[in-house]
Amino acid sequence: MHDVSISISKRLRDKVWRGLCLIMGVLAGILACWNILLSQGALTLALIEIALVIYSAYLYLNVKKWSGITWQQYGYVLLLSSIVVYAVWFRPLANALYVWPLFLPILNYLALGLRQGFVISLTTLLIVLSILATKGFSESYHSIGPVLINFFFCYISIMGVSHIYERNRCRVEENLVSLALTDALTGLKNRLAFKQDFAEYMNDGSPFGLMMIDIDHFKKVNDTYGHDVGDDLLHQLTQRITQSFPEADAYRQGGEEFCLLYRGDKASLVQQAERLRMLIAKEAFVVGEQSIPVTVSLGVAAMDEVSEPSHLVVLADQRMYLAKRQGRNCVVSEE
Repeated sequence: MHDVSISISKRLRDKVWRGLCLIMGVLAGILACWNILLSQGALTLALIEIALVIYSAYLYLNVKKWSGITWQQYGYVLLLSSIVVYAVWFRPLANALYVWPLFLPILNYLALGLRQGFVISLTTLLIVLSILATKGFSESYHSIGPVLINFFFCYISIMGVSHIYERNRCRVEENLVSLALTDALTGLKNRLAFKQDFAEYMNDGSPFGLMMIDIDHFKKVNDTYGHDVGDDLLHQLTQRITQSFPEADAYRQGGEEFCLLYRGDKASLVQQAERLRMLIAKEAFVVGEQSIPVTVSLGVAAMDEVSEPSHLVVLADQRMYLAKRQGRNCVVSEE
């Protein structure tokens, strides 16, 4: 789930960053020309804006290549904030450049996320308020009080809306990821989640194996009692598996097929598979007024038996079908 969430956030942030760099690069170029040609004594600010143009182009071309938020991106936000703060400090209050910091909370939250956006936005607010108060008294600006009050409440309002939006976006994203990785009928993880978790098991380095599970004669259950009863039976079977094997990761592969990823050597894996088979077979499932006996066929394979990760699923699947050919209600762990 975590990897899928990161992938979604990464794609969204990449689009935000590319749009930001394009807009800010063009805007900084226009302002640099303005300060060089039409504004006296603003050469330093113009040079900083030219640097922002170059930085924007660099990020626009490279942001998709990076994983996560890099120091280059933090540096860009800090540079942009510094330019705005410098402009507020450098130019007279009468020029009303203090309105520019108001867009920074939106930028910070969209570009950096919830926590970093909050920290940088709050820090910027305190710095700008200090500058405005200092300049107001030094320039004898008679309306500095209303300016400070209005700026503060406007900035806080924009920051609050940005914070709420980003928090809700994260929650919606988490819910969507959960839906994408969960089987709607049983509540187990699905095939997509299995692929993701399998990669994590591989990276972990610990010995592990796979159980492939198929319900025997499940089509007969659906034909005899109806699909609603069959669905309820699948749900009960899921609960029995997860409650009895909390240490394993369980998945629904589709239809009446399930699988379990289990950390341990092959001997313990076979032992646990046999325990699961007996646990399901010893007690019938009660659905409404129907008592339905259920058995399962299991194929077991350990990672140290195969040379390629993809072969583990194939081997366990082959052994599961061998268990069905051998009469069902059994565990097969060898060819």
